[in-house]
Amino acid sequence: MEAVDFSLRAWGNMVYMSEMEGRKVLLVVIAAVGLGALVVAALFFFPFFSQTVEDLQRTSKEMNHITLTTEDNVRISADYYPASGSQGALLLHMMPATKESWRGFAAKLQRLGVKVLAIDLRGHGQSEGGPDGFRSFSDVQHQESIADVAAGARYLAEQGVAEKNLSVIGASIGANLALWYGAMHPAVSRIVLLSPGLNYRGIETLPLAGKLQASQRVFIAASRDDDGNADMARQIFEALPENTANRLVIYRAAGHGTSMFGKEKPDLEEEILDWLY
Repeated sequence: MEAVDFSLRAWGNMVYMSEMEGRKVLLVVIAAVGLGALVVAALFFFPFFSQTVEDLQRTSKEMNHITLTTEDNVRISADYYPASGSQGALLLHMMPATKESWRGFAAKLQRLGVKVLAIDLRGHGQSEGGPDGFRSFSDVQHQESIADVAAGARYLAEQGVAEKNLSVIGASIGANLALWYGAMHPAVSRIVLLSPGLNYRGIETLPLAGKLQASQRVFIAASRDDDGNADMARQIFEALPENTANRLVIYRAAGHGTSMFGKEKPDLEEEILDWLY
């Protein structure tokens, strides 16, 4: 019986040891599989991680946040999109939008080699008096935004953009400001007006249109669903000096200003790019 008991105990010990060894082997296998999975995951995800880092680095190079100071000593926030070409574009937002409303269009211009500057007009966004100080502006204060436009044009000139290579592009009140700046600077060869009004905050466009030079090209876009803006756009277009390169695009129901981007065919962004360059 003692022998039998010993044999049983020995057998039990052997079984126990076998189970222990089996567990060790199982743990080793699990560890190996886990390590292999980590290696595979690292090999799989590393290219994406590297690409993400590169994208972030590239983005930081593609757009710079800057601050300008106007001649009347107002600080203006702007996004500058550097490029290698000699052409430049100054983007003026509508109210109550900000410079960010131009971001997609600015990137398209930049890919064409155009140096782009989008500004927050005073009282808007990150500019002095923003983000909503414009709501209490008088007409005179809105008109003083022409100094913001001049500061933006001056910055682009410092980046090597000659006035003859400058396109001034505005939406709504930004369109009226763009036309005003173009009338004061006959060397500016291209002006783009999205939903301009006959009189936004005292900036009257019909007299300004008549002051342009025949050499200055103008592109105007508006939409019929925008409270009579299409009729206003047509009046402004007809007041321009004759130039076969001038263009008027009227949409059916695309909205107002930069809101018209991507709404109807032909695509407004592509139409502007084709007309500019």
